[in-house]
Amino acid sequence: MSDSRRCLVVRFTGILVIVVLLVYASEGLNSDGLHLLEFKKFIHDEFNYLGNWNPSDQTPCGWIGVNCTWNYYNLVVDSLDLNSMNLSGMLSASICSLVSLTILDVSNNSFTGNIPKEIGNCSRLESLYLNNNQFVGQIPSVLGNLSFLAELNLCNNMLSGPIPEDLGNLSSLIQFVAYTNNITGPLPRSLGNLKNLRIFRVGQNGISGSIPSEIGGCVGLEYFGLAQNGLGGNIPREFGMLGNLTELILWGNQFSGFIPKESEIVRIS
Repeated sequence: MSDSRRCLVVRFTGILVIVVLLVYASEGLNSDGLHLLEFKKFIHDEFNYLGNWNPSDQTPCGWIGVNCTWNYYNLVVDSLDLNSMNLSGMLSASICSLVSLTILDVSNNSFTGNIPKEIGNCSRLESLYLNNNQFVGQIPSVLGNLSFLAELNLCNNMLSGPIPEDLGNLSSLIQFVAYTNNITGPLPRSLGNLKNLRIFRVGQNGISGSIPSEIGGCVGLEYFGLAQNGLGGNIPREFGMLGNLTELILWGNQFSGFIPKESEIVRIS
């Protein structure tokens, strides 16, 4: 190839790269960024922690609290961590327009209102931390749609009503924490479906009835906390069949009968 032709090819390639970059830049903020800005409209950010959420950016991947990953040739938001930012307002349903979101953490803030039912559309969600806020209303049954959800923390809110039976659909669930709320009603029998569950903590609520014998299906259970509720009846002997269970916290209830002889639990209180 002659020098003149080589020079022409190099020049053409350079122009092509510049054109591609200009086209990309002209597209503006990507869809995930737009969804986050919509989410932000419902938030009061007293100390401007989210001040670098700039609509002029091409992606939100440099924004505070936002983490991205590559999905083929596109950067997508897979994690949103707004923990302890003194935020208030409502949790907008637009958050689940982030179709690649696996972690959502808005814990230790002052969010109010209901947990939006649209949270059930966050189909890839693995960890959901809503604890230490002021959420009200019932735990949405649509959470049972989240087949990848492993960690669900709802503690220290003002949630009411029963734990939905749909919780038993969460085949990946490892940890369910919802202590210090206003939860009432019986424990769902579907708990026995949760073979991977290790930690279940719902103390300081108004849960009533008895512990269902189906608890014996939670073969991975290590910690089971029900202190300070309104439960009664016998302690199911199925607890004694849970070889991984080390802590069973039942004080502050109205249980009767005997501790099952089969029990090899390290700590019972």
